[in-house]
Amino acid sequence: MRIQKYLAQHGYGSRRAIEEMIQQKRIRVNGQIIQLGYLYQHGDQIEIDQRLVTTHQPSQHQCLIYHKPVGVLCSRQDASGHPLVFDHLPKLSGTRWVMVGRLDLNTSGILLFTTDGDLAYRLMHPKFSVVRVYQVRVFGKVTPQQILAIEQGLELTDGPVQVESIKRLTPSQQNKINQWFEVVIAEGRNRVVRRLFEYFGHQVSQLIRKQYADIRLPDQLNQGQWQYLTAQQKERLYANYA
Repeated sequence: MRIQKYLAQHGYGSRRAIEEMIQQKRIRVNGQIIQLGYLYQHGDQIEIDQRLVTTHQPSQHQCLIYHKPVGVLCSRQDASGHPLVFDHLPKLSGTRWVMVGRLDLNTSGILLFTTDGDLAYRLMHPKFSVVRVYQVRVFGKVTPQQILAIEQGLELTDGPVQVESIKRLTPSQQNKINQWFEVVIAEGRNRVVRRLFEYFGHQVSQLIRKQYADIRLPDQLNQGQWQYLTAQQKERLYANYA
């Protein structure tokens, strides 16, 4: 078994993230820096960043929902002093949480975490086209022509983007400065939802992710709180993506 698959199964990141660690010479096996393609052998002593890897496998992988507030950073460490999402999660022994995708500092909403790196990889990789649902508050008047252009696809600086759907939540006859929309999209490029509206000169004043895959943000889950997925929710995720 390739070592990136072995480490992903034990919650040390997605396969892609582990491959990047190998390329950055951050992983040693039996005291030696390894190269891509290394095959794990039983009894290997693995170190990441000079820390010995513990590969105790829980009897069952864990998955949870975290309701990220604005101002909390999607990172394990940060020199600027922002609070970190990982500081708010339950502690684990013998494995670690893998974050499924990211939300920028000024975006709130649902974040999924799992101890299964392979599942996280499938939920994040573009080839699996996993749907995300956002509610977007936009400053300024978004015209029907602009909505149609978003529906038909835009060419952004890093390539084309195609939404699954866009729906106005604020009635068009209401002459409000801020308008709400629901955007459904099957990719996770950096700030892609914000850039859809910035393309037309509109500022996104609030962005909330309400759903990832078929897991919706529970109404009763307050910002900063987390809860484990139900057995039924986990079963659906594994049936569709594992």
